[in-house]
Amino acid sequence: MPYPGTSTAVARQDLGGLLESFDLEMDRRGFIGNRVLPIFNVPLNGGRFPKIKAEELLRTNMELERNPYSGYARDTTKFEDDSYTTKERGAEHLVDDKLRHVYASYFDMEAIALKKTVDMVLRDQESRAASMIFNTTTWTGATLYLDTSIAWTSASAVPVTDVNTAKRNIRANFGRWPDTMIFNYNNLLYLREVEQIQDRIASSGAGQSIKPSEITAAQLGSVFDIDNVLIPGSAYNSAAEGLAAAFGELWSNDYCWIGCVAKTNDITEPCVGRTMHWGGDGSNPLGTVETYREESNRGDVVRVRHEVEEKLLFAAAGFLLKIS
Repeated sequence: MPYPGTSTAVARQDLGGLLESFDLEMDRRGFIGNRVLPIFNVPLNGGRFPKIKAEELLRTNMELERNPYSGYARDTTKFEDDSYTTKERGAEHLVDDKLRHVYASYFDMEAIALKKTVDMVLRDQESRAASMIFNTTTWTGATLYLDTSIAWTSASAVPVTDVNTAKRNIRANFGRWPDTMIFNYNNLLYLREVEQIQDRIASSGAGQSIKPSEITAAQLGSVFDIDNVLIPGSAYNSAAEGLAAAFGELWSNDYCWIGCVAKTNDITEPCVGRTMHWGGDGSNPLGTVETYREESNRGDVVRVRHEVEEKLLFAAAGFLLKIS
């Protein structure tokens, strides 16, 4: 028997190059998970790490005036201990030899297999991020959660008022003003019809009227005074293969999240969370591409895998609004 065996997986750098274009496609489809929980590369697949509370960076209760022959005010930094455990996740797709040749004049079966498999892996990751952020168990109680008095589906809603309530609570809980806001595309359509939004955008344009369809995420960022307005548009089909499609939103219609997201790769930066990624076993954040031969099915198997964990760091860095 030859060594390595015919079933040995081979890393495919040529197919891996296609991941860059798929990453752009995921962005166009409204995948935002890695923007809310940025990738942080860890040295081990599990372990402990220090995290620093926001209040440690903002304390001003020390007297800094120095007298002659005396020392300067001296401080220490207290860290909290936290832990993570990454998990390997992946999917495979069989490229049958016969079908590869049958459809060769129409498309590349191997590229199609990669596209579907990457989508499975990244859509699964997006789903975990959405479940972590739109979570009424994490964000509960008056200082972390608000059921709005008027749903944002109504033209008479007051989303600016609601968001300002969230911002003030984050400032009180976390010592910082939020920089990121998340609601799905369906709610963008509703917000475009809200009178409070239209009035504020029109007044900023010297009284000019505005068409709802022309209201952009950037304009909403100005209205809400939020740097990053993220509008996921990703969907999923929960039906089993062969059954009628049952489409749903990965990021629920029911919520809007406001909070503080990491801007740097410094693990001590206070933020809502990160995606811990361990590359020691060959994993890449977007997925490592491998293929191997499976003679029993007379085809090549395309595999995409990565090893990550979505880690919540500070609930106080966010606030959840129930908007519908």
